[in-house]
Amino acid sequence: MSGKIGGDIAPRTGTLVRLLSELSFFKHWQLEDIRAVEKHTALLELKAESTLLELSSLSPFSFFLLKGELGLVNVQTERRVLTPSDFDANFPVANLRPCLYEVSCLTDCTLLRFESAQLRRFGNQLKSARFQLASYSSGGTWTQHPLVAELSKRIAEKKLPLPSMPGITVRVRNAMADKDIAMETVAKIIVADPAIAARMVKLSNSAVFGGASACDSVQVAMVRLGIERSSNLVAAIALKGLFVSKVKLVKQRLLTNWQHSIQIAAMSAILAKLTPQLDEDRALLIGLLHEIGAIPILQLAEAYPDLEQTPGILDEILAVMVPRVSGMILDQWAFHADFKDAAENATNWYRDDQGGGNYTDALVIAHLHALVSKREIHELPRLDETPAFQKLTLGSLSAKLSLLVLDESRIRIRELQTLLG
Repeated sequence: MSGKIGGDIAPRTGTLVRLLSELSFFKHWQLEDIRAVEKHTALLELKAESTLLELSSLSPFSFFLLKGELGLVNVQTERRVLTPSDFDANFPVANLRPCLYEVSCLTDCTLLRFESAQLRRFGNQLKSARFQLASYSSGGTWTQHPLVAELSKRIAEKKLPLPSMPGITVRVRNAMADKDIAMETVAKIIVADPAIAARMVKLSNSAVFGGASACDSVQVAMVRLGIERSSNLVAAIALKGLFVSKVKLVKQRLLTNWQHSIQIAAMSAILAKLTPQLDEDRALLIGLLHEIGAIPILQLAEAYPDLEQTPGILDEILAVMVPRVSGMILDQWAFHADFKDAAENATNWYRDDQGGGNYTDALVIAHLHALVSKREIHELPRLDETPAFQKLTLGSLSAKLSLLVLDESRIRIRELQTLLG
């Protein structure tokens, strides 16, 4: 141990490396990253009954519990005890600002303290740079697979074959670029594709989109839905045609990916409806597109049949590479920056940008809610410990009540999955 920082112990590099190696939050940090935040870190030794954080406080620090027991009490007076063996101890304690809990020491405690600004600064950089294109590391079996080297090379040389936007989506978007376009003209473009037209009418008749009375034509459906929503739904319906393959392994993966995207899109739309500044149809399309990068990756995977015997390797490659490739595709398709940002940060649990809730926040919460029953497997933080939760309308509710709102929406989610599946 070295000198003091305001009465607290500043750990040496070796000590800090050892302590951080035991916390999942830091699993991808390298030695140089730890050294960069070392001077912004301190070890705290607190006595029982000490108060760490007050309810609604704006502390500039983030804390990790190493020893002892902490008591947390929220505004509804709900209580919980946090110990180092709890999974949540891998993440910052009561991380949101203003603080949603009063946090006190039930026993003598040892905590690791970071300046929150530095933790966010380096944490966000690490999450976005987990996969290095120039020279990938050998930190795991997946990094050594030849598919990773091929992807790296093709991306660096800008030779990765990206899927084209479905033709009908291009035609509708081009038509919509004309502000004076007549609804009848757009309807004719949709009718030219019978399969899309039929699905469009079916969607407009569903309870999800307010179909109180049946309609039997695309133009009537567009009147009910509106031209902007109709355009988004055409894009959503047409997307499924991209998730196809003749190779068994890839075909199954693409189908799984599409079903996952539908689930996340449906949840995102519901969250957007609860958030005044967001549009639920835009959120739905963002959710459907956020993993579009899986398509070219899985197409390249067709040349590696060994991946069928090692599915975990393919899982890791997809988890790391899909956000980046999705962003590339959405750039090429000229979608708004909202789409790219959401795709690249869909699982960046501690992303905390400026401003109010946005579509990326909705996507983050949709992912967390979908995985909430598997928190330890996926190394997920508590829902109410994420900045996204606080920024959405859900932040004004307790985590328990927010989950209840989403649980009651399961029927609607299932209907959307049926309609788009």
